[in-house]
Amino acid sequence: TSLYQMDWWEVLVIVTALIYFCSSLILFLFPKLVHSKEYSTLPCTSLYQMDWWEVLVIVTALIYFCSSLILFLFPKLVHSKKRSLPSWRHISHRGGSGEELENTMAAFRHAVDSGTDMLELDVHLTKDGEIVVCHDDDLERVAGIDVSITSTNYDNLPRLKKSQELTFHQGHTTTVEHNDNVIPRLREVFEQFPDFPMNIDLKNGSDELIEKVNEMVCEFERESFTVWGSVHNSVCKKMYAMNPRIPLFFSLARVVMVYLILITGLLPFWPLRESCFEFCLPSLMIERIGVRSRVPLIARCLLLCFDTFLLHRLVCFHLQRRGLKVYVFVLNEEEDYDYAMRLGVDGIMTDYPTALKQYYGANRDSDPALRLLSNGQN
Repeated sequence: TSLYQMDWWEVLVIVTALIYFCSSLILFLFPKLVHSKEYSTLPCTSLYQMDWWEVLVIVTALIYFCSSLILFLFPKLVHSKKRSLPSWRHISHRGGSGEELENTMAAFRHAVDSGTDMLELDVHLTKDGEIVVCHDDDLERVAGIDVSITSTNYDNLPRLKKSQELTFHQGHTTTVEHNDNVIPRLREVFEQFPDFPMNIDLKNGSDELIEKVNEMVCEFERESFTVWGSVHNSVCKKMYAMNPRIPLFFSLARVVMVYLILITGLLPFWPLRESCFEFCLPSLMIERIGVRSRVPLIARCLLLCFDTFLLHRLVCFHLQRRGLKVYVFVLNEEEDYDYAMRLGVDGIMTDYPTALKQYYGANRDSDPALRLLSNGQN
């Protein structure tokens, strides 16, 4: 969740670039901080009137700026394009937790029947070594019982509550009447949907969990249409080292890093091991999860500026030209879908698979990509 999850050289380069960027901006606005007024009024009409070191600094800065801009627009000059992945435009978060209980077989079946392109799910490892699909290790929120998955055998796990509040849609609750509220094993999900794309979020970094998920993905021959990753950068590193053939999504620290190196102009030079860039819209997220009133005003203003200056769109443009897929999570309102579409993302992750499917259907004529997908399906 912060810089400490990056390698030391990544932190060093980013901090150096940020210091250069900030100092250049400050001295541009307030040159008298380092230059006397008399010096600043001296005539200087061409390069030959400058000292050699001034010319060197200016030329170096110009070379850096121009090369950064060229590689931003044409990244394939230095980066090989990533392996092409399918277009998964409709992704059901936790199986679509706004319409069924999250991470259950009932949710996954409903999402697939609703026309989703990909299932997003979370996994943990039980005490007896079973990979189970659940977001929380502590089951108090989803089952009403204060036990942890990692300290409980699979057969002793409780059933989920039949009514659950949504994490990313404040004030909304999902309630069901059926009894399909068992925490499923990942193997059962693979067996039920053997050829269906999935986005798997590993919720802890144990070597055993990473190894078992990798073995299961390979056993079911799912390496080409399964994306995996973790919010923790250290876990993502181990996952990539174990099997670089499985597409990896960015950790939270790496998402932050991408925006920082974009600001400093370093993004076009930076190697990226991941295949999928999954990000949220910060100013929108604090509104939807109901914490806006608890976020300081200055922080809200910064987030608004972050969105206003279209850093998301710049990131989408560059990463897509490098062959990465760009997804935004978790959007549950039509106005949020509209905003994401204007950014040009490859896909949207939602708690409401039926609503997103209807939105895509209603806006097919206005989106060339959707028309293309529709024609391909027909």
